[in-house]
Amino acid sequence: MSALRGDSHAETGLFVAQLQCAHAEQAWIKEQLAAGIEVPQLALVEYLRPALIYGRRGGDEEAARRRAGELGYGLSRRSSGGGAVLTGSWLLGVELLLPHTHALAQLSPVESFRWFGRCWQHVLREQGYASRLADAASIATHNAAAQAAALDWICFAGLGHGELLDTEGRKLLGLAQYRGRAGVLLSAGLLLAATPWEDLEWIHLGQRTLCSTMQQQASAGLAGLQRDLLCQHLVQTLQTDLASAS
Repeated sequence: MSALRGDSHAETGLFVAQLQCAHAEQAWIKEQLAAGIEVPQLALVEYLRPALIYGRRGGDEEAARRRAGELGYGLSRRSSGGGAVLTGSWLLGVELLLPHTHALAQLSPVESFRWFGRCWQHVLREQGYASRLADAASIATHNAAAQAAALDWICFAGLGHGELLDTEGRKLLGLAQYRGRAGVLLSAGLLLAATPWEDLEWIHLGQRTLCSTMQQQASAGLAGLQRDLLCQHLVQTLQTDLASAS
């Protein structure tokens, strides 16, 4: 069973949970949405066990689950986003839940993505990592390449508002969003290291490749990144923005 630790930050009304697998992450989201969101909630996810998380598009889940199990991966489904996400030690997951009453929840979906992306860009810059916020031109180019390679079923193959590119123009930060009666959910995944995309293609398609085209679409990660320090700075940045906007 995955551990869960939480810290309350009363000065901003932000509660921070720390989760350790994709299953715990999706369970936390469902529990918070079912209970109702009265104050901002944040979850930091360290994926100790690798897993495939399907979005709305999904796939042949029974076959994918079997192939995932053979490789030691779990399989989950999320309510936000359409593309598949491969989680593991190479990815940092973050979930931010906002009540409808919060000023930042009143932003449009595109404005929400851009605000969240700028928060991440600021935190990465603090640690010495340059990144570029996706613009209309990069979104069009990136998505055309993903479609041409038949990879648009993968979250990190496409590009959208608020997402970040590394210095080589490859996707570094992926975002997703869900809006419901309980509030707004902003999800983020930051690539920390090289990702075994070949495993993802095998699990989803049943096809083995020696070198996935995803290596050209997605970042190889951030060498030397201090994960705990990044999380600390991210929490501080979000606290500041949440407090100033409320």
